[in-house]
Amino acid sequence: MRKVVTGGDVGSLEFLKRGEVDGFITYLGSETAFEQRGIELNYLNTDEFAPMPGDSYFVKAKDAQQEGEAITGFLRASRKGYQFLEDPANLDKVLSAVGAYNEVEVSDEELATLKVEAQADLCKPASGDYLAIDLAAWESAVELMRKSGIMKDTKRPVEDFVTTEFVDQI
Repeated sequence: MRKVVTGGDVGSLEFLKRGEVDGFITYLGSETAFEQRGIELNYLNTDEFAPMPGDSYFVKAKDAQQEGEAITGFLRASRKGYQFLEDPANLDKVLSAVGAYNEVEVSDEELATLKVEAQADLCKPASGDYLAIDLAAWESAVELMRKSGIMKDTKRPVEDFVTTEFVDQI
């Protein structure tokens, strides 16, 4: 397989159209933009055959011990941010905040709105809690990484990689 750097946005479609790639890795924003423009693509959700936990925050063990209060505060603020994002009444404020840092991202208001709505849906776990940690999913993911050779260590327990300690404090 020949790897081609296409980027992660709608420009990747041109590589596909020219036959330079058979597929590309994308993200929710691009998928939303393609759908808005009526561009039909087939999306392969890797979770269907290799489930992995969602977004994660990584912290060195030393920092976790020394900065536990700051980590807990960050997680609490993150939860509040996601709760703010999911409330349709806050859409204008969300778009304004995004626009303050990236005007291009909100220049197409319809697309920006679709992206915010899709992001809120994508980020909310089935439990409803943005900070939910699915330990069974982590155990499965660690096992899959070990079987595939991504993770060489086969002895360390999943607790060495993930903790609910900080979420439990909120």
